[in-house]
Amino acid sequence: MTRAIHMAAVRSGTFSRLCCCKPMSDTEQKASKGMIKFVLTILVIAMLLSAGYLTFITLGSEVEPNTIPPVGDGDQ
Repeated sequence: MTRAIHMAAVRSGTFSRLCCCKPMSDTEQKASKGMIKFVLTILVIAMLLSAGYLTFITLGSEVEPNTIPPVGDGDQ
């Protein structure tokens, strides 16, 4: 029974749509490569910005002294 359902799905084209078994056309390949390139470009830019921020902004900032008064040794 399951083989008959499988063969019917293959014949109707449902199987190829569910499993992405059909080969991609040239346009789909170009679009896929373009999307991957776009995402990687954004990732690299974000990493460069974060590295620059961590290097140039946070390392040069001064740490404020502790403004909370110290707790005494039981002197209340």
